[in-house]
Amino acid sequence: GRALVVARDPRSGKWVGPAFYAMATASVGFQAGISVAEGVTLVMTDKGFNSLLSASFKFGGDASVAAGPVGAGAKSNLVADLITFNRAKGVYGGLNFDGTVMTVSDDWNATFYGKKVLPSDIFVRMNVHNKAADKLLAQEEVWIRKGVEARRTRATARINRLQELRAKREARRDAVSRAAAWRGEQ
Repeated sequence: GRALVVARDPRSGKWVGPAFYAMATASVGFQAGISVAEGVTLVMTDKGFNSLLSASFKFGGDASVAAGPVGAGAKSNLVADLITFNRAKGVYGGLNFDGTVMTVSDDWNATFYGKKVLPSDIFVRMNVHNKAADKLLAQEEVWIRKGVEARRTRATARINRLQELRAKREARRDAVSRAAAWRGEQ
């Protein structure tokens, strides 16, 4: 998956970023079902923040159960430096020990900022900026003020839009397949 990270500058109180990351998870153990999950991770310590500045780092393992459409799969993993809140939609059961590795997405960051940048350029030195982020950061400030319920609404709307796009793509594929089959009959 992908992660987008923004941070609040402790001196000015303004949001900086974003920085883009890639996430990969390897799971071992019995698992059954399907679920879509989203999460918010709060960085609580300097050590946690410094891990975001490295090329990659690994989250700890977890045991998860997700059932039901809204919030039933909510969980909180308290780790010394990070607190993660996850919400899942779907039906999923089992025990898994996953190690999620988060790596800096250099290509996405370079594309967004127009040059190669490091997370430390974005969050510590704050010497790179993209005006396209201003709208995102302003929206994020509004969402933070509205709270968790607003985030759920936004995430649900995004999932619905994604499902609509997938349905349209499937309809296009069906139309192409029917046209190809029709041409084969001629």
